[in-house]
Amino acid sequence: MKSSILEKINKININPKRDRNHGLSVLWITATTDENRNTLTFRNHSHAFYEAHIIRDGEIIYGIGGKEIRVSRGNIILIEPKLVHRVIRHSENLFKVTVSFDVMNKEKFFGGKFNEGRLLIRMPSEIENSILFLAESGKSFGTYSDDIIESRLREIVYIIADAVSDSKAQSTDEYDGRIFRAKKYIEDNPSSFFTCGELAALCRLSEKQMARLFYKYEGKSMLTYIHEQKIDVAKARLTNSDETQESIALSLGFSSVHYFNKFFLKHAGVAPGEFRKSIKESHN
Repeated sequence: MKSSILEKINKININPKRDRNHGLSVLWITATTDENRNTLTFRNHSHAFYEAHIIRDGEIIYGIGGKEIRVSRGNIILIEPKLVHRVIRHSENLFKVTVSFDVMNKEKFFGGKFNEGRLLIRMPSEIENSILFLAESGKSFGTYSDDIIESRLREIVYIIADAVSDSKAQSTDEYDGRIFRAKKYIEDNPSSFFTCGELAALCRLSEKQMARLFYKYEGKSMLTYIHEQKIDVAKARLTNSDETQESIALSLGFSSVHYFNKFFLKHAGVAPGEFRKSIKESHN
């Protein structure tokens, strides 16, 4: 499977075209596994364009600014133009796909939220789907036109740009993925009230380290973040469904609808019933 994807991805040869709306030009896409590891650059170097390294399997460690940045399966590292970097080492099962691109206005393209420095983000599932699409429809096989191939490549870059603009994307100068992991765990389990100790254990940190790091990078306590996530989920369900308040309360881990109502009023500034009523009135 790896050999097949590797071969087909590396046969895609595009003619870069500037997207008039966003000033984006996708330059090329390449794939690297143990079969062509000699293409990796172990010497310090830089580029005049962006490189998005998408790690589909294994892990790779980059040397950037005197630091070692570990990027593992399911993550993407975005390296800016003129940033000196090199490959230090990688696992034997490494499988990465690299998309190189250029943009005319990075602030506009990345939504004005671009963090200076290299960025580490979690790979959205849409990118994996696009990679498989490209592997199965490389233009060298005559299946799809050049325009469709290039459109799918631009789509990959747009998804990465959206992820970079999201608060989950952090500068790797001060972010190693542990806080993202904790946040993701909170977001994926809205029915639970986690303690700092539980999440610290998940991230292999002490409770004190976890609390300090979370506040440093998020500007708020972990408990505040958990409460905010619950309020966001509750608001979405009150807005988009006819679920009873009791059903929503239980699904969010509250022992009773009474406690849920007090919690919602405290953190949202309005009772859940009043919130739902105001949403319905605004839609009428």
